[in-house]
Amino acid sequence: KMQCPSCGSFMYSFTSNTASKTYRYYRCKGCRGICNADHIENAVLFRLQESLHDECMINKLTPFFTRLDTLNEENNMTLLRKESEKLQTLMDKYVLLLDIKALDTNEVILTKIKNLENRQKEIHSLINNLLTAEESNVLTKSTPQSYGDKLKHILISDNKDEIKVIIDTCIKHITLSSNKTLKEIFFCFDIK
Repeated sequence: KMQCPSCGSFMYSFTSNTASKTYRYYRCKGCRGICNADHIENAVLFRLQESLHDECMINKLTPFFTRLDTLNEENNMTLLRKESEKLQTLMDKYVLLLDIKALDTNEVILTKIKNLENRQKEIHSLINNLLTAEESNVLTKSTPQSYGDKLKHILISDNKDEIKVIIDTCIKHITLSSNKTLKEIFFCFDIK
């Protein structure tokens, strides 16, 4: 997504570790030149923050946020179902142990089964809530303004994962100047 200022090839991210710190860089696939990832990403975030007052950009972002919301919902549902399956497998194993073990350990096993059943109920409740929200379309897929507010919150937060998703979602590629600073951003959509 990022073009090298020297040769125009695309760059990829890599890390370098010392005993106390990890440094992130971008390296060119062609000429092998490098630049500091934090400096570039901070410049991209600054440009995104500058454009938050642009209603056109917020409107263009709405489909991207909708897609991210859908992916998050699907991911949550998948994770909950996987956890439910694991809990069921554990409960089945404990039930088998009840048949095998002596009576003095049954109370411990029954307590573990009860705890697993309680967690299973919580998961089923969460799954039902997600399904109900999908059916009634109440999830936070509201207005372009709410997405603008969401973007502002993400950009001022320190959550690197969310910021990376925004950068990856919004930006097609960037170019750097010869002194390896941000020259131009090409968004995945047209903005004025």
